Amino acid sequence: MRAESGDYVQINGPHSGPYLESAALRDTGDTTMKKDIHPDYHEVVFLDASCGEKFLTRSTLKSDKTIEWEDGKTYPLITVPVSSASHPFYTGKAKYVDSAGRVEKFQQKYGWDERRKASKKKKDEPAENAAAESPAEEAAAEG
Repeated sequence: MRAESGDYVQINGPHSGPYLESAALRDTGDTTMKKDIHPDYHEVVFLDASCGEKFLTRSTLKSDKTIEWEDGKTYPLITVPVSSASHPFYTGKAKYVDSAGRVEKFQQKYGWDERRKASKKKKDEPAENAAAESPAEEAAAEG
């Protein structure tokens, strides 16, 4: 549904509601991109160096190396160290380290339990000494 007003045309879009379209754009029908401002976007083959997997896709990357693909055409070759074909997260071979195991290893390495026991003893000793000295101090004060 269109409603014209001056230089713009109001169009009721199916998802976003009404929006304005330039009448000049509507009249010319020119919806192409501007010339000479976009990088060359072409087909390239990516090679995963860790597993040897190759895949054909599009990219703006350039390479001096080329490879003949399964379709018989020659494409630029981009070598990558890791891709979704070899990354442990995507292959399901990810190693999950138990964080509790890390904490225990740290505590053992630095004697954390012994330190904690020693600090508890120090905290408990002044409380016992203070309790023992309190009646003596009270007797001296009274006497």
